[in-house]
This record gives sequence, C-alpha cells and structure tokens, in this order.
Amino acid sequence: MVLDPVTILVIHLLIILLVGVSYAVAWLDARRETALLWMFGGTLGAGIGIILRFSVPAPASLILSNGLIEAASCCLWFACRRLREVRVWPWALALPPLLWCGLPAWPLFGAIGPRIVLANLVLALFFLLAAREVLAFARTTPALRLYMIGLLGLQAGVYLVWAMVNLVSPPAAQAHLLTLRGLVLTDLVSLVVTLLLAIGLIGLARDKTLRLYRQAALTDVVTGIENRRAFEERLPMATAGAARHRLALGIIMMDADHFKSYNDRYGHLHGDRCLRRIAQGLKAGLSGVDGSVFRYGGEEFVALVSLPSRDEIAALAESLRQSVRDLRLPHEGQGSGIVTISMGVAMAEPSAGFDPARLLAAADDALYEAKRGGRDRVIILTSDTAPAVVSERETARI
Repeated sequence: MVLDPVTILVIHLLIILLVGVSYAVAWLDARRETALLWMFGGTLGAGIGIILRFSVPAPASLILSNGLIEAASCCLWFACRRLREVRVWPWALALPPLLWCGLPAWPLFGAIGPRIVLANLVLALFFLLAAREVLAFARTTPALRLYMIGLLGLQAGVYLVWAMVNLVSPPAAQAHLLTLRGLVLTDLVSLVVTLLLAIGLIGLARDKTLRLYRQAALTDVVTGIENRRAFEERLPMATAGAARHRLALGIIMMDADHFKSYNDRYGHLHGDRCLRRIAQGLKAGLSGVDGSVFRYGGEEFVALVSLPSRDEIAALAESLRQSVRDLRLPHEGQGSGIVTISMGVAMAEPSAGFDPARLLAAADDALYEAKRGGRDRVIILTSDTAPAVVSERETARI
C-alpha cells in the first residue's frame, strides 16, 4: 500500500489530536498537575510542526517543523520536571526554533545534513533529560517508572541512531533519507512512542494525584502531622515489625493539660498554633527513633514507638513530656503558667505477645490515670505490672 502525503498528514493529525485531548481531559480531572498542560502544549507544537513538514516546501518545512518538534520535546522534559515539582524555564522553548532559523547562517550547518544530525542529537538529549527526571520521581510504582524510562530511552536511541546514519551517509543517501518515505519511517516510530508516552505520563500524573489525595487524607490539617486514620493504618504494621525484629512496642497517649481553658482564654486561633507547636516538639523528640506521632483528635496525640526495651520507651515518654514543657508556651490558666501534657503509656514485649487493641485501651487507661492524678506526668501500664508513675509535676486543677 502506498501512502500519499495527505493520508500521512491525516493519520498524524488524528493521533496528535487523540493524544492532545487525552492530556486535556486528564488535566481537567487534576488541575493542579501542570505537567499535563506542558504535554498538551508540547503535543500542540508537535502537531503544528508535522503539518508544516508535509505542507510547506523544503527546506523551509524542515527548519520550521524541526524547531517546533524540538520545542515540543523540551515540553516533555519540562513536564517530567513538573511531576517532581521542580522549576522549569518557559523562555527556553524559544531557543530551538531560533536555533533552527539561525543555523543556515553558520558555514558548518550550511547543508541540511549537519542540521539534521544536530536536530536528532538535541531531541535525544531532551528525551534523556526527561528519563532522568522520571528516574528521580518517587511518587509512582517501580513498574510504571521503568516503563517510562524504557520508552524515553528507546526514543532517545532512535534519534541517536538516526543522527549517526545521517552523519556517516554520503550526500546522495542523506537526500534519500529526507524523502517522504524516510521521513514517514521516523515519524511513524515517533507517533507510536508518543501514544505510549501519553499512557505513561497520564499514569504518572494519576499516581501522583492519588498519592497526594491519600497523603492529605492521612494528614491533620491543623498540625501538619499524621492523623488518627494514619495511626490506625500504621498500628498493625508497627506491631508486625516489632514482633519480627524482637522489639518492645509502645503506645503513648498524650493530652494537652487544661486545653479547654487555653482556648477560652486565648481563642481557638492561638489554640491551633499551640497544637502545632506541641506537634512539632513531639515530632522533634522522636527524631532518630523508630516511631511516629499522630494527632488523635482534639488536644490528644498518640505516639507509636518500637525500641529494644520497655525502659527505653519509658525514658522516651518522659523526654517527650519534658520537651513540651521546654517549649515554654504561656498558659495562665494553670498553676505552672505554661502548657504541659499528660501521658499514658502501654507497652509490651514480643515474649508477652502483642494485642494492638489491648495496648491502645491500656494506654488510654493510663492517660486517664495521669489526668486524674494531677496532670503533667507519665503513667505506664505494661502487660505484667500495675500502673506506675515515672514522673509528675503537680498542676492546678480546673
């Protein structure tokens, strides 16, 4: 079957239209993802370049189309950078067309052959840069990342081979490569890769969006730390990890003392700021430790830790209590004059077995004892001992 230029042009435009619409629809579903807009713009530029290639006489068609196609490849690189939320340089899109318009003035690139070699090298560079960005993109599955890197590397390889073929071919062969048949061969390969890249890039953007939504669902909007849902998801995993590594598991329930009076005195805006400061202090206190802190609700926090011994968990709880005092947050509604926190700790060792539900209930009971016993203290419940007070500072009751 012989394809005439009009048929080839129609095929190109249909595929470009399909890909462009796919990017636009995907962007409408995730409007924060500017990578999809960059790819929509790149697809539009490539489509215009292809129209010029088949509708404008050479050599003007090659100069204009290659400039636009290289700008479209630059858009691909920028899209992959935006997936990683890193900076792009929109002004750089003007460089490929300007370069192609200025190349004929250089003696080295007076003939079309050297310009084609340079064009393919530049295209290969953009695809390799895009592959590098995907390699550094962590918000997706390894399989999808490998798929994208493979496609980008394949297309870069095609451009490099095409550059080498043009470089070593005699002028007569170069002229044959620039005929309709030669251009159709390379463009068809590029179109197939364009379709496959659209699938991969939309998949990357979708993965990123879903992960961001999931992260938002597991993050407390006031304090910026993980929330109760995240704690409930993490608890079974922490239990299994502690059992596997033969570590003691501890749940530390925490409650800011007299926080209702704090909100009444200072207002809820200052109350939110206070909670953020407490969360930051607790998070800093867990740095270097196998553990995390979560906002459990209201003025309550919970920490989930795995350490070699129960004594270390007890010492950590006392350190966290002291870290909140060290913030020196003013609270005129209680005797100490600063914000304090009460803690209830429940812990168990692998030899005693882990029951997450019982541990959580025990930590809550211990917190109740800490509040009832005077606040600003740590009370510990273990699987084999009665409640123990490891620290206390008498505070005024409401």
